[in-house]
Amino acid sequence: MKIFWQSSRKCSTPERAAALLFAFAVSVAAVPAPALASTPLGEIREDLADREGRDFTKLLVTWKRRYGTAAVPHLLKIARDRTAPDPDRYISTLAVARLGGGATAEWLAPLLKDGSWMVRMAALRALTVLREQRTAPLVLALLRDPALVVRREAAEAVAVLKPAGSAEALLESLKDHGNYRNGKAQWVPQRALDALTQVGAPRAMLPALAFLLDRHKDPDLQRATVRALDRLSGEPDRAPASTKDLAERVKRWKDQLTKPSAGREAAGAARGPRGAGTPPTG
Repeated sequence: MKIFWQSSRKCSTPERAAALLFAFAVSVAAVPAPALASTPLGEIREDLADREGRDFTKLLVTWKRRYGTAAVPHLLKIARDRTAPDPDRYISTLAVARLGGGATAEWLAPLLKDGSWMVRMAALRALTVLREQRTAPLVLALLRDPALVVRREAAEAVAVLKPAGSAEALLESLKDHGNYRNGKAQWVPQRALDALTQVGAPRAMLPALAFLLDRHKDPDLQRATVRALDRLSGEPDRAPASTKDLAERVKRWKDQLTKPSAGREAAGAARGPRGAGTPPTG
């Protein structure tokens, strides 16, 4: 927009100068300024700020419809932005995986070392969804993460991804004193035992689990250990039917695991006669 003066003579009075400034201000105001959210990155940030609740499924649908895979670089930028709110980074990390697919695994892997536990957990979940073997071994390190919730998530990720060295890493996780409090397991050991049954373990490793049977203050962990030993030995899974049944099976397994030869016969002796007790409960 052009500004026209009534005269080309220099302004000689304050009133005329004020009038010219007012005219210039009006002309500038008439030009629409670009909105902060006029870019995809700005729009995505606004969507994150305006979301309601913890479910972001609608956001994924919206971003896929609006931008398709073109949203991925913008979401990755937010995920990497350490000044952004952690929940926004969490959502952006998972959205990168959902919208970008397996090709994004190597971009997300560095977030496993982020300073925010929430972002590290999001990266774990994203890589678990992607199931890319190139990045799978990186999740093992998070079994030693400072945050308990991240260590628990790492055990679940290992169960799905099954990278090389999983059994050894899970065993170390079971030995980590940070995963116990007041004599009881804090989530991680139970997840690690379950993961161990899914990734598999050599029979020679089974005696290394015997120390878990000595945790008498934690019958739930003893129960989980007995069931894990049953599964790893190739026997049908059967939950202990009672406190007495649990005590007997713990003793049998301890007796067998302390012997030099703990094979299939040892598993059968630890379980007792097949069909005894109650049927499997899951």
